[in-house]
Amino acid sequence: MTCWDMLQKPLDIAVLVYDGVEAADYVNPMAVLEKTNDYIDHANTIRLISKDGAPATASNGTLVGPAIPFAQTGIIDILIVPGGTGVFSAITDARITGFIRDQYESGALSHILSVCSGAYLLAEAGLLSGREAAVTDRLKDDFKKRYPNVRVVDDSPAVADGGRVVTSGQIFKGIGAAYWLVERLYGSEVLEKVRKRLGY
Repeated sequence: MTCWDMLQKPLDIAVLVYDGVEAADYVNPMAVLEKTNDYIDHANTIRLISKDGAPATASNGTLVGPAIPFAQTGIIDILIVPGGTGVFSAITDARITGFIRDQYESGALSHILSVCSGAYLLAEAGLLSGREAAVTDRLKDDFKKRYPNVRVVDDSPAVADGGRVVTSGQIFKGIGAAYWLVERLYGSEVLEKVRKRLGY
């Protein structure tokens, strides 16, 4: 699907949550995409998803959800994958990594965007092999050891597969990655309006 095609319909944006997810990792991109709806013709749907639909407990102890279970997600246009202290448990869950892989391989997914340590989930799902990726600074050495076929870069966001795979570094760089996505889809004028609205 081209960016032009995507402009002609509302998009389904799914935000993956799991126990131990970092709240800022999913809240910040969601805020950017939510405000974008005010400046486009077709407001997009933004929803939380989890493997079984149950609320997740974020790293700060707050409940996130309820969410939509994987089995009921339907077609997803954009998937946001946040990081958090729970990511090391999540990468061992075949249902989560398998879901990410299946969405990517389905062809319906136009963009997948990870924030901070969310890159671990993309790497575990096999999406980053042979590609450049950004990950939070404090985990770069560990990430390189686990995934030697991924070229870790300092620039954020790191864009691969023609823009289909986007990874970002530290927590608040998820905002920059979301800004990149907004400009990619809707152009610099919409992006500037969103930036002014958010004051960042």
